[in-house]
Amino acid sequence: MKFVVTRYFVVLVLLFTSHYSFAQNKVVVVPLGGDEPKMGGEVSISIPVTSLIQSSGANLDFTSPMQARLYRSGNTSFGTTFLVPMDHKPGTLIYVDIYIYNPLVNGACQAVIRTNYGRAWKPGEPRDQSNVFGYGTAFPSFTQGEQTYVHTYRFKAGIGAGHSVGFGMFRSGDNASDNCGELGLVGMQIRYERE
Repeated sequence: MKFVVTRYFVVLVLLFTSHYSFAQNKVVVVPLGGDEPKMGGEVSISIPVTSLIQSSGANLDFTSPMQARLYRSGNTSFGTTFLVPMDHKPGTLIYVDIYIYNPLVNGACQAVIRTNYGRAWKPGEPRDQSNVFGYGTAFPSFTQGEQTYVHTYRFKAGIGAGHSVGFGMFRSGDNASDNCGELGLVGMQIRYERE
């Protein structure tokens, strides 16, 4: 067995024969330094539903699917914070996707889910940024029950590496345009492009 160590780490790959002979073991060197491949492209950060701050009647349901309940009446709200990773590519936008589940009993219906607040803070900056959402289109209509939609909101340009972002959303159950029964928030993710 031969080991070659570079500046930072080595990846050991065991290449077994049909008899599991250790005589075939080899070391693959992964070069690190200025010549390593770039890790660019879009990545996502999952925000667990259990980590959400919930108010105005929202609560967790640990049945299947696990969800934050968004009730039919009132303004059921939820929010969270995240830190924009240091590998965020400057000048690119950041998005949040919410996964909303419509139970079978509801059938086809329309929900009203809106952004509530959004702020961003960064050490060394004199003040925080408010109104950080860039846009949010109307939540689409469910065409049937037992359906999950993913809806995307965008944060404004200027939010980037090192920013701590806090935001909230709510279901406006009393809105005349909202005719769904109880819904569930079953997932959330942040998407960004890294260098």
